[in-house]
Amino acid sequence: MKQIKHLLAAVFAFVSLVSFAQESKTSELTYDLFTTDVDNFMDVLEFSQVKPEKFFAFSEFTSNGLNFGFAKQFGSLYTGLYVDGQLPRFYSGTNVTEDGGKTYTATISGNGPSPSAATVDNCFGAAGSSAYFPESILDKGTSEFSTVKMLFGFNRVGVSLAFSTNSSGSYQMTLSDGDTFKSYSYKNRSMTGTLNAGTVISAEKYIWKPRLAVTYSHDALSTESIDFDGTKTQTIFLQSSYLTNLSASLVSVWEFISESALKQSLKLSLTGYNYFYPEVTSLVTDSSNPTLNSETSYKKSRLNLYFTPTYILKTSFGKGFELAGKVTLQSSFDRTFKDTEYLNGAPQANPTDSVLVTITPWIDLAARWQVVPEKLSLNFGSRLLFGNVLRYKYDSVLYTSANDNWTFFYSDFGCTLRTGLTFAFAKGIILDSSMEVFTVDNTGAHSSFDDFWNTSIKLQLSVKM
Repeated sequence: MKQIKHLLAAVFAFVSLVSFAQESKTSELTYDLFTTDVDNFMDVLEFSQVKPEKFFAFSEFTSNGLNFGFAKQFGSLYTGLYVDGQLPRFYSGTNVTEDGGKTYTATISGNGPSPSAATVDNCFGAAGSSAYFPESILDKGTSEFSTVKMLFGFNRVGVSLAFSTNSSGSYQMTLSDGDTFKSYSYKNRSMTGTLNAGTVISAEKYIWKPRLAVTYSHDALSTESIDFDGTKTQTIFLQSSYLTNLSASLVSVWEFISESALKQSLKLSLTGYNYFYPEVTSLVTDSSNPTLNSETSYKKSRLNLYFTPTYILKTSFGKGFELAGKVTLQSSFDRTFKDTEYLNGAPQANPTDSVLVTITPWIDLAARWQVVPEKLSLNFGSRLLFGNVLRYKYDSVLYTSANDNWTFFYSDFGCTLRTGLTFAFAKGIILDSSMEVFTVDNTGAHSSFDDFWNTSIKLQLSVKM
């Protein structure tokens, strides 16, 4: 037994270096109807369910990231740490091409996902421009993100702090034929901080679990294009925008106490997002013709509200089989206001105001069968989508939309079935897995077994001692 534990500890140390996302595979495939310690150890309401004697740790099997969690109890103080992120990707290259009697030199460098050939062609304003760049570099990688989260728990009160960054790429490109020269740069990065607090209050007939989260985020996007034609003409196009978001989420859960096998709970969630673009600016500078110089700017704000009531039922048949289901009805309100647009300080476009109201229902179902109690469990989950109803209105000084009525969209009908298993190698050492079996939507049925080897099968390992 000690050899097995030492082996699994070594495996855990390895997969901690190649992993991704703090959610158990059981929760993912059952749509949060069944959870594990992986879900609870960083939850401000459920951390007390973990109860590690020495420590708790987990990681997930993937190939491009760093993702692990660790928790330990110090007397009455519970502490948890979670780190999630992708390994940074840097790239650079130079290509020299002889074409039509000219020598083209193309350079590219950056980090994160590299631009596609179509993006390069668009940036340089000519189809085929991408052929001059190193083909092995283009269109590689995905958006990069990283998250660090810490939790402190005192009896039934939990407080967590989280900080994350996200980047959809940053790159610099140049293309020259000896006479003309053009460069293009792109940067897009966001930062987010979240404070989350919750507590558990017991009453005679129910357990009340309120939670409040406040999040602030800042996004920055900038592009710059410089075009030099070999004489005295140099055109610079600069565009930048900044987005700030202050959001708050209030969640309240009532778990009704019952001596029967049927358990009921009610969850109410109210979330608000306030987006504000301080200023979006486009600047064009032409050294040969100052009359072409221009500066365009405008301000924009957006408010999103989501109210989501959920009713949950769970029941068990003996100790080996459990069923669960929940009904959710989400209502959302989305208002976007764009202020007057200015060109070189003069108003050009009138303010616009749009409102979108959406009502979306869905049902989640899940089952858990303990084939070998405390050793092997099979899990199943399904989501049923019933479309949505929306109402949209757009106003400006010159135009008001006529679509100011309720519309039903059946295209969002669908069904998804997932499955997976959990296996305990030893007490406290658990392998969790999930995979999507099939999906039915308005385009038809799609089975994962049609392309089995490319199906996303996910594995996760947790250790509690």
